[in-house]
Amino acid sequence: MERSNWREAIRQIGLEAGPAVRSKIKIHKAAADVWSTIAEEGGLKKYHPFCQDTEVKKWPGPDSVDTITYYSGISYKRNFVEWLEGVGYDIEVGEHPKLTSRVVWRVEATNEAESELSIEVFPYLRASLSREKKQIYIDRLFSDVFQHYLDSVVKGVQFNVETGKNISPNQFGTNPHYS
Repeated sequence: MERSNWREAIRQIGLEAGPAVRSKIKIHKAAADVWSTIAEEGGLKKYHPFCQDTEVKKWPGPDSVDTITYYSGISYKRNFVEWLEGVGYDIEVGEHPKLTSRVVWRVEATNEAESELSIEVFPYLRASLSREKKQIYIDRLFSDVFQHYLDSVVKGVQFNVETGKNISPNQFGTNPHYS
């Protein structure tokens, strides 16, 4: 699916994108190093501080599929709907048509030895819900707790890429949804 058409595609199954939550971090390594880390098959456990387990069903490239199981016991299927070699990917989380979000990972070189990683999450909302119910959902799942989650994930990538060491569980603090 073309990037510009994803909003229309989710409308067709009764969903709409909510306001994005974003985290960005500078990494003191080349963009190629960051890309090789986030594009590694099954690599989540090396840098994701809330990932207890991951199972790869298909890898790499567009149509990649894996699952992530968090320390809290929650599991999500991740469907890679766009794969931009060396740049990033877009993921839809959940089972179609009950998708929960679109996650956009991007790596950008700032110079030969430094880069930035950003993760932007668009919650998927049922279009039929009232504005108030949509806001309650966003406040409950995509507020400060979720910002902490995203910040911890980008810090985990930074730590892994810069040190070559795997992160520890909850390395940047616990999270009530994912720890």
